[in-house]
Amino acid sequence: MMKLDGIATFVAVADAGSISAAGRLLGLSKSVVSERLSELERLLGGRLVNRTTRRLTLTEDGQAFLERARRIVRDSEEAAAEMAARRGQLVGRLRISGRSPSARCISGRRSIPSWPSIRASSWRWSSTTASWTSPARASTR
Repeated sequence: MMKLDGIATFVAVADAGSISAAGRLLGLSKSVVSERLSELERLLGGRLVNRTTRRLTLTEDGQAFLERARRIVRDSEEAAAEMAARRGQLVGRLRISGRSPSARCISGRRSIPSWPSIRASSWRWSSTTASWTSPARASTR
């Protein structure tokens, strides 16, 4: 039986363009991403990506499967959000951008004592993406 995390991993690999980049986006090691992708390919009975040491490209089967996989992932996220709404919880992806040190605090998935509204128990997110600019870069804009 296909697992949703394998399908979501394939979508992340296709969107990111590499296993390493997908691992960073998902918060997983390269080996876990590669294992999930290989398992999905085994279950489907064909290769979805061509891997070399320098690049990754989708096969014809991979291109055909990608749009359906995106819909599956999107539909499952929407279903989870609907269920959470029934319970009064917020779920999904949380993207926060800011300057150091606040964004740096988030990137390590550490607690954020100065932002109690984000830490509220009614919040639950599947992944967090944080980015920040250094003071030197910010002043040159």
